[in-house]
Parts: sequence; C-alpha cells; structure tokens
Amino acid sequence: MAIVSNPQTTISKSVVSAAQNGTTTSPNSTTGTTSSSTTKDAKGLADNFNQFLTLLTTQLQHQDPTSPLDTNQFTQQLVQFSQVEQQLKTNSKLDTLISASGGTNQVSALLGYVGLTATAKSTSAQLSGGKAAWTLDAPRQTSGATIVITDAGGTQVASFTAQLSGGKQTIAWDGVTSSGATAPDGIYQIAVTAKDATGANVAIATTVDAVITGVDSSTGTPQLLSNGLTFTTDQIVAVSR
Repeated sequence: MAIVSNPQTTISKSVVSAAQNGTTTSPNSTTGTTSSSTTKDAKGLADNFNQFLTLLTTQLQHQDPTSPLDTNQFTQQLVQFSQVEQQLKTNSKLDTLISASGGTNQVSALLGYVGLTATAKSTSAQLSGGKAAWTLDAPRQTSGATIVITDAGGTQVASFTAQLSGGKQTIAWDGVTSSGATAPDGIYQIAVTAKDATGANVAIATTVDAVITGVDSSTGTPQLLSNGLTFTTDQIVAVSR
C-alpha cells in the first residue's frame, strides 16, 4: 500500500517511526532511516492493516494546517486501505479452502487401500478368536529373546522366550496369559528384547498384517483403519490383495 506522494501529504520517515512507536514527532524532523527499514515498514503495512490505519491517522494529525490533505486524496487512501483489508481476508479464505481441499484429496487417495491387506510398521496387533500375530525381522541370529505382551492399558498379560533366526519370522500368540487364563479379544502390544551370541543388543523390527477397512480423518491427519487398529501412510511398507 503506497501513500499518495505530494509535498503536502507525504508522510516523512519520522512520522512513520512515530506511528510505530506510539510517540509524537514534528513533521519537519528527519531521521537516518535506511532504505532497508523503509522496505520493512512497507511490508508491515501489508501484513497488518491495523498498523496502516494507525499510520493514516498519524498522517492526519501531522498534516500542514496551512495546506491540509485534499479530500479526494484522503478518500483515495481510505479506498486503498479497504482494498488492503479485503486482500488480507481473501488470502485467509484461500488458505482455508486450500487446506480443506488438501484434506479431502488425502482421504480420497487413502480410500484405495480399503479392502487390501497392508503390512505396517507397528507393535500392535488384534487378538481375535485366540489368534494374534506379529512379524519380527532380526538383522542376525539371536541367542535368546524375551517377548512381552501387554494389553491396551499397558498391563503385562504374557511373557515368553524364543530364539530368533536372522531375517523375518512370525510370532503367533494364542491369547493364553501367563496365569493360564484366556485373554479377551482386543488390541495387544508386543515388546522384544534380544541379544546375540556376544551379548550385544539386537534391534528387532516389528510389523503386522491387517486388512484395511476404512479411513478416518477426524484427527486432522487421515488414518487407515483395521478392526481397532490405526495406521498412517508412513507406517505402510507393503499392500496386497
């Protein structure tokens, strides 16, 4: 937004400074404001129309009483002010539309996963009908691994040991707890602690296979659903029919 330039109505750099700092400065005083600060002030007008209104008011307060601001010029500046305000509102509405459109497009793209079996990086699996399974990927053979299974509340329900070979292998759980009871169907997590023959820790990657049944965008980030499990797209490593 540019101020109309003429000898009687041009705001001096000192007046711009007064509007920004809330102080009164004589219209005849001068400052050593550099061109870079002038550019910054101009950008501020576009970023904040309230500051522009303050600047316009300051201009009226410091106009030359012997040669006041011309009515036509004043009207033109008010129109320009209104245009700045409308442009800022338009930009805000466009950002909202773009954001909403992006979310809709993401949901539409994820619908292509529905009905497919996805392999996802996750330690959570669904226990259903006495069956739950995880795929463990060990970079090398382990001398022993401790496997702990917890329920959705974080309570340990089962624990056992296994020797893992290098590569991928499936760990199946029949839903029997450490006390011999049968765990109810639901979501359970697995935690694996493994060491190799030298006693060094071995990091185990865990994935699960799940049939994608829907898409949920209520959290703002669209997620894939599978019988109580949720996955983001960056968790998916493979899909199949």
